[in-house]
Amino acid sequence: MPFLTYGNQSGNSSVVAYMRKKEAIVIRFKGTTGSIRANTYLYRENRNSEIVIKTMKALGKAGRGLNSFINSNKPIYSEKYFS
Repeated sequence: MPFLTYGNQSGNSSVVAYMRKKEAIVIRFKGTTGSIRANTYLYRENRNSEIVIKTMKALGKAGRGLNSFINSNKPIYSEKYFS
C-alpha cells in the first residue's frame, strides 16, 4: 500500500504522509530545519494499544489532529527510517 498524503487541514502539521497497515501505521514527518531528510516512523499495536493505532489511523484519514495526538500521547514507535 502506498503512502497517502496527509490532509494537514490546520496547515501547521509536521506530518506529511501516512500508510495504513493491518496492525500498524507508518507516518512520515517533514525534515527538520536545515535537513532535507524526512523521518518516517512505524507504530505497531504490539508496542501501543489497539485503540491508539486505530485513533492514529482515523486522524490520518481525517487529515487533522494526528501530529497533536502524537505529541500529546507519545506513542512508542517500533522502527525509525530516514528518507
